[in-house]
Amino acid sequence: MKRCTAALLLVAMTILGAVPAMAQEEEATEDLAALAAEMADLLDQALYLAVAALTTSDRTDQALYTQGIINLLNGPRSPDFDASEGAAVPSGEGLRDLMLDFRVARTADAGTDPAPVPASYAVQVFQVEVHTETYLYMAADAAVAALERVISLGRGLHELRQAYAYLLAARGKTSDELLLGGIQTLVKAFPTLDIWVGPDESIQAAIDRAPTGSTIHLEPGVYRERIIIDKDITLAGAGASDEGVPMPTAGIVGVAWDAVVVVEGDGVEARLENLTLHGGAAGLLISGENAAILDYVWIGMVQTGISASEGATVTCNVCVFQDIETALTLHYNATALVTSSAIRDCSHTAVSVLFGAGLTMIDSRIESGESSGIYLQDDATLHLERCKILGNKEYGVYAHSPECEDYTSLPSRNEEYDFRGTITGASNTIPGPDEEYGNLEGDVCPAEYLFLKEDGPTTLPPGSEE
Repeated sequence: MKRCTAALLLVAMTILGAVPAMAQEEEATEDLAALAAEMADLLDQALYLAVAALTTSDRTDQALYTQGIINLLNGPRSPDFDASEGAAVPSGEGLRDLMLDFRVARTADAGTDPAPVPASYAVQVFQVEVHTETYLYMAADAAVAALERVISLGRGLHELRQAYAYLLAARGKTSDELLLGGIQTLVKAFPTLDIWVGPDESIQAAIDRAPTGSTIHLEPGVYRERIIIDKDITLAGAGASDEGVPMPTAGIVGVAWDAVVVVEGDGVEARLENLTLHGGAAGLLISGENAAILDYVWIGMVQTGISASEGATVTCNVCVFQDIETALTLHYNATALVTSSAIRDCSHTAVSVLFGAGLTMIDSRIESGESSGIYLQDDATLHLERCKILGNKEYGVYAHSPECEDYTSLPSRNEEYDFRGTITGASNTIPGPDEEYGNLEGDVCPAEYLFLKEDGPTTLPPGSEE
């Protein structure tokens, strides 16, 4: 009898001891399920915002939706978090922080196996552990890049499409109605983003019918027309190699009294790649809060290569300006970044920076001009780094000031034009008249900016952070 009592007591103790363990296991499973549900909800919200951002025509709304994606993914502790202006925010942590919580819940006790999950939940857990985290980080980075584009340069549609694709990959259910609906929405919003045009066709007609964000591919040949770009568009010609240097095979020839390409509108981003621009009053005319990005573009036989004003932004990478009056005219707060480019044989001052405009030039050349290489006046800014300014008939760099004799063919010396801006840079080759390939009237004027010829450390351009 005593043995039976002892046995029953042992069984009861075993059962009672198992209850807390079972309860803990069920509680752990519930915690995992709750975390997964919260993550799924935030991911769905981010997907909806991505579709909204891609289909709206209002840049303010697009920025708001994009900021909401960033908030949901990165959470309140991120430096990119911004809850102002009504952007969507998570009720607690963001998706990336929840991902860390999920990991902790799965491995609550160091050295033990991951917390068990129901068989019906196993596939989702595997997806989270293997795929989702990577895609969430990629989506967050793409959304941050998209927001920067929306605010500063243009629509940022390419980066938004990347963010949307990564969010879809993170969700990972190809039979899901949300995923399929989102893809269908994108197809309708962007029916075709690549358009091909031949020399016997109109580039302007292709631009007019192209959806925003399209690339218009120009087949080799000559196109004789004036181009107006008023939406985010890429004009891309084919490049043929000439001794290892990509040479454009598509050329746009304008009329003598007008610009070859005009960028206008509000927040437009125009990209020109592998092209030549010839035969107009200007190769490119851009004004307002618009941006032009040029890669491998040759500009020649025009009066002004690029004229930018009223806050416009220009980026030139591997551009060539030759046989023109002035390569760059920047005025009224326009800015330009010129890298790995060449300016040759200008019959006027090669580069003029006026009325609050700014120029950053890196690893580039200005040579053999009939006047000065770079002319600055009033509150313009210049950053010059590892550039060569050679063989010009006046100065290499000339800032309008009483210390310098007036050799420029721009307005005669006038106090209201006196330079009061900022010049930075180092490691440039700007020889004077007594040096090889020297600039005939002088290297740098006023002499206080001769540090441009000294080796680094390089002074950062205005507005940069170390």
